[in-house]
Amino acid sequence: MAVSVKRRRRASWGFVAAVTAVVIAATGVFAQAAGANPPDPTRPDIELTVNASIDRPFTWQIDKTADKQDVTLQPGETTSVTYTVTVTPTEGTTRWSAVGEIIVYNKELDAVTVNSVTNVISGVGPATVTCQGAPLPRQLNSGAQLRCRFFADLPDNSNRTSTATASVGSSSFTVSAPVDFGTPIDNRIDHCVSVNDSYAGLLAEQICVNKVDKTVTYTREIGPYAECGEYTVPNTAWAITQHTDTRVEDSFNVKVNVPCPRPCELGDYVWKDKDKDGKQDESWMYGINGVRLELLNASGAVVATTTTANHPTTGKPGYYRFTVECGKEHKVRVKASNFANGGALGDYVLTTRNAAADNIDSDGNPLTNASHAVVVASGADLTVDFGFVSKKKDCDDEYGKDDRYRHDRDNCDRDDRCDKDDKHKYGGYGSDRYDRDDDCRDHDRDDYDRDRCKDDHWNSGYGRDDRDYDGHDRDKGGWH
Repeated sequence: MAVSVKRRRRASWGFVAAVTAVVIAATGVFAQAAGANPPDPTRPDIELTVNASIDRPFTWQIDKTADKQDVTLQPGETTSVTYTVTVTPTEGTTRWSAVGEIIVYNKELDAVTVNSVTNVISGVGPATVTCQGAPLPRQLNSGAQLRCRFFADLPDNSNRTSTATASVGSSSFTVSAPVDFGTPIDNRIDHCVSVNDSYAGLLAEQICVNKVDKTVTYTREIGPYAECGEYTVPNTAWAITQHTDTRVEDSFNVKVNVPCPRPCELGDYVWKDKDKDGKQDESWMYGINGVRLELLNASGAVVATTTTANHPTTGKPGYYRFTVECGKEHKVRVKASNFANGGALGDYVLTTRNAAADNIDSDGNPLTNASHAVVVASGADLTVDFGFVSKKKDCDDEYGKDDRYRHDRDNCDRDDRCDKDDKHKYGGYGSDRYDRDDDCRDHDRDDYDRDRCKDDHWNSGYGRDDRDYDGHDRDKGGWH
């Protein structure tokens, strides 16, 4: 028996190197069955092809980023965002194996039965053999061939021997070939990927491990948005491997804020104009709470009401605020019920309007109790204010010769507000107790300690030509 061994390439398998041992029972080289004398034309041929294989699997990672992540746009605006997609391969664990093909021929005129086909790798054991067609045993017709493939994992790249055996009828045929890693098949598994994107579509048809630049970029426009609000622009890129169709993906979301325009505001102060000059030059304590105000639209209809109260931040009285539609005409009107008996403004009338700069004057029209028309284009107009003066006679009026003793102090305009920071002392009387500002000089004498201010002292100490109520002769004894 002569065995011819040769190396050859098999393009249909993609092999780089192959070791082929052929046993042909014919007029040339053949394998001899046990107990048979050559030449024996009834014996089938057996062919063995062996390949040493190295599998190098690759896994991939994909990363997607952008040059913007949080964007603020006005309604109707757009912005350009540049996305970057990068794929990175990692080589996995190397796998060594022996692979090949076993072919059994029947060159007889009659059919033969193929009982089994096996393959054994030295130092490892049986390989896995898979034959085409129906399971064995089965008949092989004259002139037909049976093709089988085998595979065996190997612990390393040591050279070994592959032995194939075909059991045909009552005979057994064996052939061997080396497993040589000197020129192995280099199987790079999943060493290339295609790159796709949910917005841009196919970014790269193929990126392989040997490609230096594994990054793809593109730019897109985000927006416009007609409505204000918070938006998220999702975007996903993915790579699919060449052999196993393994998919890896990464997403990058751009958050878009389209700010809603702040509502416009109108306000914000109602106060007692103690000195009746139409200017806001009184102490902050002269703000008036409890005044009902109406917001009028351009047609004069009441669209909102509010009541003056302490400022939510400073705590100062007389504060009010309306939310209005930007760019629309509005007026603020003092509600008529405020002027009724027992109302917040029952004893008051509007002071002089437009007597100073807009931020410190009074804007109320005494004929309509309303402000001028105001259009707030954006933000807030907090200069619509209302000052009021008392209809009663001011208790600070002097007691002259003509009206001494006749001033009705119970019905005059008395204001007990006192700002202790102003340190104005009442003619030396009670300086620790009455450390008051100039606006407190009208303090009702009924509030004084009557034990210190007897009626006879009042009658004898006031109403004289040289001593009036507001400017008595303090050098002659003060209050007496």
